[in-house]
Amino acid sequence: MEADADRFLLMRFGVLWRLERGFDDCFPLSPAEGVDVEASGSGYTVRAGTGIVEILSKRQAIRFSHVAGESLAAVSARLMT
Repeated sequence: MEADADRFLLMRFGVLWRLERGFDDCFPLSPAEGVDVEASGSGYTVRAGTGIVEILSKRQAIRFSHVAGESLAAVSARLMT
């Protein structure tokens, strides 16, 4: 769970960093293959092979679907390309 929070924060701040510098959002507009993103009472549920996470924003849930289960190094590398 803590690792998911770390991934989410790195992803979120990394996207903001990219956008502030004029780079495109590096995440597709649809969920990652094999990961379900569904509306729930509290926002959106992301179900990946690594577990289940609740996220308030649909766009953030879709972005997170692409980093679920990745190492922080892999998330950082994705954000730097």
